[in-house]
Amino acid sequence: MDEHNKLVGMFSEKDALKMVVETAYNQSSVGRVSEFMTEQVVHVAADMSVVDLAAQFQNSAVRSFPVYQNKELVGIISRTDILACHG
Repeated sequence: MDEHNKLVGMFSEKDALKMVVETAYNQSSVGRVSEFMTEQVVHVAADMSVVDLAAQFQNSAVRSFPVYQNKELVGIISRTDILACHG
């Protein structure tokens, strides 16, 4: 989040693995999150149906999405959350 409360990126498991590999390969110290985070973040609306969200997860490699309501970040939902919903 920036100073205006705007989402500027997400740091995922995939980003963490990339960071580990790059720092180990280059024998360098770990950098800043901003150097490795995903900046183009796809988000979903809070009023999106669970079925539509499940379909979006199915068609994407993304494991979690930021959730927005009225242009405000209200949470993050993951594949596990969807599965728990129907478990």
